[in-house]
Amino acid sequence: MAEDYVGDSLAPRELDETIRDPVRFHPHHRGPQPLGELDVLSERVSVLTTFSIANDVAKYFAIIPAMFLLAFPQLAVLNVMRLATPESAILSAVIFNAIVIIALIPLALRGVRYRPLGAAAILRRNMLIYGVGGIVAPFLGIKVIDLLLTAVGLA
Repeated sequence: MAEDYVGDSLAPRELDETIRDPVRFHPHHRGPQPLGELDVLSERVSVLTTFSIANDVAKYFAIIPAMFLLAFPQLAVLNVMRLATPESAILSAVIFNAIVIIALIPLALRGVRYRPLGAAAILRRNMLIYGVGGIVAPFLGIKVIDLLLTAVGLA
């Protein structure tokens, strides 16, 4: 295919193929680019972003009450996890964050299985699996780590 290119533009024969088969080529690249590969990359990024945002929101329920509880006792309402101490809450969140980063490396490298679905269906599926999972996993993980740290006497 490299011989079909003239400078930065497509040769006439390649342009004819693009007009006949527009799905096979991505319009913003210099050459043929299967749209499927771009869809897989977009879905991988959206999955990681969805999980990361949900994960951060859940971690704030551990860190914010622990940091400001003495200065603002009204924040006790946000302490839904009832962690042992402010120190154990922050340490648990940091340890959980390190574990999550390591656990997400295979997902980032391997990605998710591509399914040719519509955008709404993909968003709904990703929000259900990775959004809800990103909120539930930190609550459970940070609480378990806090219980372990308290049992061992590190916090």
